[in-house]
Amino acid sequence: MKNAPRCSPNKGNCPVSIPCERHGSDPNSGAEFLQDFLQQLLLPEDGLAVSYVIPYDATDTWIVAAYDEYDDYEMLHSPWESIIAKAPLYHGIKIRNRPNKARKTYADLTLSVCENWNKVIGKCPQAKKFDESIRQFLLSQGKNNIDTK
Repeated sequence: MKNAPRCSPNKGNCPVSIPCERHGSDPNSGAEFLQDFLQQLLLPEDGLAVSYVIPYDATDTWIVAAYDEYDDYEMLHSPWESIIAKAPLYHGIKIRNRPNKARKTYADLTLSVCENWNKVIGKCPQAKKFDESIRQFLLSQGKNNIDTK
């Protein structure tokens, strides 16, 4: 990941396609992509701990699950555009640079995902699958300080 491609939002030609063509575009494929991607990030070559914020439809859905009540979260179409960035404020958080995703806004919103993670995995089957697979992966790597509940 040292030489990860970068894009310029002003040019509109990002070299990174998420998820990649190999994974497809349904909720299962998206969760599989995130799992594969994060497993690579969780074990960096230099061993330094790093925090990542990955704006993606799955994480957008998890933001909505942390704040709102819907019948089927994983069938929400473009939750960023259709719910989160629809108005200047989302649950008291200013949505900067609408309809694009600003780093600070996304970081502010994902705090609630972390604080309400048990609620999110209770509402989103793919979040639960993601949670279980990342925990299993970390345990298999000898990370003994993982909460297994």
